[in-house]
Amino acid sequence: MFEFIKIEGHKGIIEEGFKKVAESIISTVNRKPPEIKVIKETPKTTIVDFTISNLPIIVKVHKYPFLSGMRRISKSKKAFQAFQHLKVLGANSPRPLAILDKRRYGLLRESWYVTEKVSDTEKLDWYFTKWFLGRIDTPHGKWKRRLIQDLAQLIALLHTKGIYHNDLKASNILVQGKESDCELFLIDLEGVKFNTCVSKRRRLKNLAQIILSMDNLFTKLDIYRFLITYCNECKERDVHAYIKRVEGLVQKKKERKKRIMYRKITTTAIGKFGDLLFKSSLIFFVISLPLSIAVNEGAFWLALIGYTINRLSNKKPLFCITGIERPMGIFMLALVLTSLFSINPLHSLSSIGTLRYFLLYLMLASYRLERDFTERLVGLIILMATAWSVYEIFKYFQTQSSRLDIYTAHINTLIIPLIIGILIMDQVGKRKQAFLLFSLCVLLIASFLSFSRIAWLGTFSSVILVLFYRNWKLSSWFVSMIILAAFVTILYHPDSTTGKLISSIINPFEQGGIRLGSNLERLQMIKDTVSILKKDLLTGIGPDAYKFVSTDKHMRISMDYVQILATSGLVGFSAYVWLIFAFIQRCFLIEKENRKREAFSFYHILSICFFAALLGFLICGSFEPMFFSSKRLRFIMLLLGMNECLFKFYKHESNREINRQFTIVSHG
Repeated sequence: MFEFIKIEGHKGIIEEGFKKVAESIISTVNRKPPEIKVIKETPKTTIVDFTISNLPIIVKVHKYPFLSGMRRISKSKKAFQAFQHLKVLGANSPRPLAILDKRRYGLLRESWYVTEKVSDTEKLDWYFTKWFLGRIDTPHGKWKRRLIQDLAQLIALLHTKGIYHNDLKASNILVQGKESDCELFLIDLEGVKFNTCVSKRRRLKNLAQIILSMDNLFTKLDIYRFLITYCNECKERDVHAYIKRVEGLVQKKKERKKRIMYRKITTTAIGKFGDLLFKSSLIFFVISLPLSIAVNEGAFWLALIGYTINRLSNKKPLFCITGIERPMGIFMLALVLTSLFSINPLHSLSSIGTLRYFLLYLMLASYRLERDFTERLVGLIILMATAWSVYEIFKYFQTQSSRLDIYTAHINTLIIPLIIGILIMDQVGKRKQAFLLFSLCVLLIASFLSFSRIAWLGTFSSVILVLFYRNWKLSSWFVSMIILAAFVTILYHPDSTTGKLISSIINPFEQGGIRLGSNLERLQMIKDTVSILKKDLLTGIGPDAYKFVSTDKHMRISMDYVQILATSGLVGFSAYVWLIFAFIQRCFLIEKENRKREAFSFYHILSICFFAALLGFLICGSFEPMFFSSKRLRFIMLLLGMNECLFKFYKHESNREINRQFTIVSHG
């Protein structure tokens, strides 16, 4: 039985026989003498554990700022109401001894919730760590299975009776007893809500909270046993679909938790300024990528200044190990060396613009960007490409051009895999899906209107790779549909632009073909390259080769990958092949580190997409590292650097997790 009490401005109810010690509880908690144990102390909440009159108690004090004090019912009263409901259901919770509120001018200032401390109890996560972590013997296995079933039955009982615990996690569940005598107690009841029916979204949230709070303590089998027991108690029909949805939600919460945990620490105001300058310049760099070379170059140098300021102020090395410094450095030296033996050495040296782009890669690869910033940057890249493609399509129909800008098609070849990858993630909101689908349609239309075979092939191959990692059956179906569509186009519409373009891929030297002239010119450029190599096999004619006119109309001495052979000879070409191989190998290893066949994480999707984009970029034949104004080279360095940055983030979180597991095992 409870009776009304008023002590030192506090009003509420208190259990009979406990009234005498109420005043001493308030004074003890306010003084905080050494003999009491402070479990938690924040500006809004204080939890203490002590013994008074041979009675162990837990006191939880909620403090309310001015505006939050306007509420009618305090958190302590909500917890008491929840206890009453749980008592009727037969669920356990510590017995309340006093519920006190302190108001001033009608506004809540404090609320006290005093409960009896349940003896010999431990929080669920510590209980598992103590008794089950690393133990595989049969008695402990049966004990563990029974406890998991009891936990699932308790949560199912709450949900079926319309009770929802907003903060249901392992630290808010106490376990008392051992083996078959275990009992579960719910605490922190102020977040409990009562409804006639708990929605499916809230049920999934509770289950995900439990699994996430028991991370590394629940095995995969434990999770399945827990969810299957819950579904059986709640009479869910499609257990497999339910489990899949819970796993997807758990993965999403893990990603959000990583974003909160991982924050770049800057020690000085100068370092913070450098960090801000670097990030803002990086955003400006992305926005201005297809618009203006001059603006883009200015953004790059500002980013370099911000990066240098931040690194120097924090006393960290400017460039960390990224995995491909050696082949990158050798390639740069090869370009410089072969330039000295060119026709015009000074002009050749000045025309090497590769250094800036590789510096961009090194900056991003060694800079620890936050995960949420990387996500925003990816969204900005997609938005930028979509806006640019819309502008190009509008200009195409307005001016009745023959084709779109080839740069648009090549950049879209890199971005389309990113959109496909994010779309096939398990957790993507409806608004984001709509935006991504719209962007995908625009980018595909722009790539199609460019009438570039290499852009089509690059897009096709990169999308296939992304789909293959997600579902090889879906990838096979997609390949079959594309081949069928190409066959139907050639068979029934051979005179259409698309039909002629597909025919030129199958038979590039067909007489009267739409691309015969271009293919013959490329063949002539290869012959010119061979004639150049006969004169200077080792060093070529230097990066100023584009100034020399070939025997046909093209201003370039050769095309794509063959150009590096003409401009830098076998020395530069060997270093170039090594660099490309190192890029592909590094991307593959990054993806392999975190390969999963279940719910994909944001990192995993992007690592696959960047790998696919690089392969598509190489298939397009557009990796021209000596051109000063190559938008494509700048963009591929941006993507590769972000991939390396995400890999460092993943390794950082993996090391944190390993240290955490080691601490838990040591404690156990």
